[in-house]
Amino acid sequence: MEPAKPSASATSETSATASAEPSTSAIAAPSPVTSTTSAAEKSECGNLMKQVGQGARILGGPGGKPPVSFVINSITVDGQCTSPYATPPENGHFVILDVSVQTEPALANTDVPQFYIGSGDWKAIAPNGTTSNATAGTGSSFGCLTEPETLPQTLGPAEQATGKIVLDVETPEGTLIFRRATVIAGWEWTYPAL
Repeated sequence: MEPAKPSASATSETSATASAEPSTSAIAAPSPVTSTTSAAEKSECGNLMKQVGQGARILGGPGGKPPVSFVINSITVDGQCTSPYATPPENGHFVILDVSVQTEPALANTDVPQFYIGSGDWKAIAPNGTTSNATAGTGSSFGCLTEPETLPQTLGPAEQATGKIVLDVETPEGTLIFRRATVIAGWEWTYPAL
């Protein structure tokens, strides 16, 4: 099965490099969708607020086409590790994200023709609003799952994959933020998923 593709008719977000698009299923077949941006869709931090199963896109391809789309299919708090070499979380709790990513051929014509969505691009905010100083990508998070379960390190143009990312966070609930260095606006999800 393949992840949901963004619609060509979707309206871009106020950021020139990030977009959000609703999805009826985490990895549903592509269907025409029109999305608009409202102030309510952005958090106080300026990130696009997302829910599990709701697709997201990174704009910036030739002609403004989105070269990458992705969706968080599920969020599991205190998920079980499967690697025989797994160690307990260093920060307190493992949060396991099931993620589907699809890249378009247009990614080949961008400055960085690869896409990576790893634990190092995430941070956690506690329910009281405190941003964690601890990195979400620890040795324990990398060693939690077996390699076939994890999302590939990088994807090139016209590729798709589904896999898991393990985050090592301090609190069992809060907000997860994903922001790439090259993307102006990030995305955020409440965990556990509502």
